[in-house]
Amino acid sequence: FRALCGSTGLCLTLWEGWGSAAIKERFRCAPDAFVQAALQAASLRFFGRAVLTYESASTRAFAHGRTETIRSATLEAQALAELLREAGADEGGCGADPA
Repeated sequence: FRALCGSTGLCLTLWEGWGSAAIKERFRCAPDAFVQAALQAASLRFFGRAVLTYESASTRAFAHGRTETIRSATLEAQALAELLREAGADEGGCGADPA
């Protein structure tokens, strides 16, 4: 456990000035879809392949509904992740100079 924790890194990026409204305006998609696509792109970059993802969705408004599973690891998501990788969208990395 200590070896695993010792080999783990964390990089935080503070995004000021754009949140869900900016994502909707600039990319014309739901913020959740944007984050799911980013997770797929990061998984492809890190693992070299698509990974299965799980997200719960509330169906409480429907009769007897509680939650349902959303699977965002689709062929379309993989194609987008590969396109981003080919375009060099993942270059720079943590702490890169944005200029």
